[in-house]
Amino acid sequence: MPAAELAARRFIPVAGGQQAIEIGGVPTTVTQPSRVFDSQRQVYVDPPAPQGGGKPAVTPRAEYKKMPKGARYVVPDGQTYVKG
Repeated sequence: MPAAELAARRFIPVAGGQQAIEIGGVPTTVTQPSRVFDSQRQVYVDPPAPQGGGKPAVTPRAEYKKMPKGARYVVPDGQTYVKG
């Protein structure tokens, strides 16, 4: 097989589906997600982690002034405080 064809067949999509398993003695149907198999390394490949997220949004000063006492707000360094 040519190298280009081998490279094209390295990652194989594997369809997800339903699987019947027993949980606590009760038969249960579980949905398995679709996955990708790396045929060269012989392992399933995990999807990349979602980008973004992480730190909560900083509370703008105008919004802070409108907040009632006891409301939570976030400062630029990422710390969360309660308005007193």
